[in-house]
Amino acid sequence: MSTPQRRQRRKPGDALTFTEAARREQITNLAIGLIAEHGYAGTSLARIAEAAGLSNAAVLYHFGSKNAVLESAYAKVIGDLAESVSTAMSGAPSAKDSIDAYVRSLVSFMVRNPTYVRLMIEVLTTGDLGEPGQPPEVGSNTPPRWAPLAEAMTRAQTDGDLRSFDTRTYAIALGGALDGVFAEALSDPGYDLNRAVDDLLDLFHRAALA
Repeated sequence: MSTPQRRQRRKPGDALTFTEAARREQITNLAIGLIAEHGYAGTSLARIAEAAGLSNAAVLYHFGSKNAVLESAYAKVIGDLAESVSTAMSGAPSAKDSIDAYVRSLVSFMVRNPTYVRLMIEVLTTGDLGEPGQPPEVGSNTPPRWAPLAEAMTRAQTDGDLRSFDTRTYAIALGGALDGVFAEALSDPGYDLNRAVDDLLDLFHRAALA
């Protein structure tokens, strides 16, 4: 392990060098796996530092606190997920189809990145990075999780493809159901996630189609 660094901690607004940016990304990626494996409580600063081959002081130089590392991990998960889902939704032929694209691309992304699922379930069920039951703050401009889905539902209503209902409530409900089936798939490897998603979309279509 490297010797402790004597430099002052970085200030949030300081520009990153290429080396610093690469090191922050490395620490963030390691933290995602550690939280997924050990949970928030079990992911200590020392464990993060050991995984990165650094001293505690070196990690603190880059992030300032353990919580800042974990918030960075959560922000990366949400950012990568949002990019994947947004790409799928923008390629759908209609607003109604973009709702299905949202759900299926979300599932596909999570299947490809199981550690992301475990981190999100950890945060949403324990609330350790924020208020109970709420994700950590990753920026004042970060939209709520339900927003893209609700916006697609509103456009589909305007197109005449969905009946009138409160899109925020339906988006929250569909997102919560997805969280539930992801959690079940993690606890039971035999759970058919693809069948679960088909059934969820069938329920949504029965409830929402015009």
